[in-house]
Amino acid sequence: MELIQSISLSSSASTILFSSIPNTYSQLYLYASLRNDSTTSSSPALRVALSSTANYDLGYRETGSSSVNEGNYSSKVNWQDMYGGVISEQKPSNSFGAFYMSIHNYAQSVPTTMVAQGTSNASESNPNAGVYGGIIRNTDVQSSINMIVDYGNFKAGCLVALYGA
Repeated sequence: MELIQSISLSSSASTILFSSIPNTYSQLYLYASLRNDSTTSSSPALRVALSSTANYDLGYRETGSSSVNEGNYSSKVNWQDMYGGVISEQKPSNSFGAFYMSIHNYAQSVPTTMVAQGTSNASESNPNAGVYGGIIRNTDVQSSINMIVDYGNFKAGCLVALYGA
């Protein structure tokens, strides 16, 4: 694996964007340590888009302290509501959630497959964890990754690294 780019936020940001990703790799690996500044949501959702024209199918399994949710989305423009991976401002200070995503076939004219997992709020009574798998049905070559949260902004101190292999 080779580091493509690392982003460390020195101030709050509404998005984290990797653009102009070289198409010389067969797989991408995204590692992130994330926190947002929301005081209104104790379980913020992470959204990751590989391109604005992508057509995703996504399967998921999410767990909390007392529930398990399973299901799927189809024909989405970006991955919606991936719980786990972002810790909100309501949780212990200076703690960050863990998120990982592997992206396969991203630079080829074949469907792109993805697996993602995230955990957050691990020290609380209601932890979130999610495992997601998906496919982009269209065969456009993907050249960017954009990350957003559904409430607030990413907080200073977030670290995201993109690797290629």
